[in-house]
Amino acid sequence: MGRAEHRRAERKNRIENKKGKVYLRPGDIKKMKEDITSDVAKFDVEVLLTCFAQVLHDQYGFGHTRVMRALAAVDETFGKVLNDELLVSDMQKRLEDEVGVTIRCD
Repeated sequence: MGRAEHRRAERKNRIENKKGKVYLRPGDIKKMKEDITSDVAKFDVEVLLTCFAQVLHDQYGFGHTRVMRALAAVDETFGKVLNDELLVSDMQKRLEDEVGVTIRCD
């Protein structure tokens, strides 16, 4: 087998070896991780707000208006937390002191 035939065979082997494989750069993997993390966080918030609204309706008889007011208040408070205007630890302390409720997710 000559040199040209060897090269042709090597090229063919390289092409065959790459079939069915996916190559990702570190930046691609990082972007995928960020997207997944963001999607999971959005899903968690959606589930929590849905549960909150459902309990307000089922257990306490809240209708549309009162559920929407409660969700708006939660959204406003969450916005303050995201903007560093309010600390979760401060809210937790206040809940412990005023209501006797301790919230910990360990």
